[in-house]
Amino acid sequence: MIERSLERVDVQPLTIESHSGSRLGGARERTPMSRNKYGIDWSFRLRFAGAIEAHAARKQLTIDQSIDRLTQVERLRRSAFVDRMSVLTQEGQDVSTLSTTARPVRPGTARVTMTRNSSIVWWRTWVSQHRLLAAIVAGVVATHIATITGFWYPAVGLPQLDWNRVNGGIYTPEGDSLVRFISGSVYHYIDGVVFTIMYAVAIHPRLPWRNTALGNLAKGLVFGWVLTTISLSFMVPRVYFPHLDPGILSLNLGWQRVLAGILWHSIFGLHLGTVYSPLPDEAPTADGATG
Repeated sequence: MIERSLERVDVQPLTIESHSGSRLGGARERTPMSRNKYGIDWSFRLRFAGAIEAHAARKQLTIDQSIDRLTQVERLRRSAFVDRMSVLTQEGQDVSTLSTTARPVRPGTARVTMTRNSSIVWWRTWVSQHRLLAAIVAGVVATHIATITGFWYPAVGLPQLDWNRVNGGIYTPEGDSLVRFISGSVYHYIDGVVFTIMYAVAIHPRLPWRNTALGNLAKGLVFGWVLTTISLSFMVPRVYFPHLDPGILSLNLGWQRVLAGILWHSIFGLHLGTVYSPLPDEAPTADGATG
């Protein structure tokens, strides 16, 4: 029964000890171990053929169902390992010293690892194939997170950066606080998306780092510093607060405001590089094609 079931999952003979009889009891005989078409060595799990019946009895399964269950466990284990190798390869890490045989892991752990790595690869593949849409999403996310953190700066001794009302004061100066906040927010988020599209189309492809996760983070951070320079040298002294005479790089406003501007745009750049993170051109995508 077990031999026929093993043939059904395409198991090829190696070496295994089993017993004869209805419960495989009685005289011992040596029969082959097994390796199936996926290259999975069953020697650690099928040391005795009776282990299959024990598993089936414990789980109240038939022999066929028990073998199917064990096969699924090994597929999850191997899939988790392959996904990990794929991610390491895309990050440019050396995988030549890593073992090609993964250690047995619990099925739940394998599923979590496989899901996490597969989700990262899927997202980066989607970004590689839909760069304009990905830039819009990244612009909204990066702008929103940086904007939220700007309200928290007084907690660390820095001035609050409320770009929503600052922009609202330019576009709807006669409106009340709520009107200025809403109109300024609309402009502020559109501004972030437009700059991100410019980054994705014209700047990101020309920066020298490869499109690894760290490379994309570096690109986003550099772009954030470029925006910092534009903000401190032009927008703040010429558009937002010309009456305060901010001076070169807005230094007359104090080092705290300059540091707050650098921190704000650095947070924007880091999240931009995290979300807008296409795969390297030569890396395989989630569907097996080359990105």
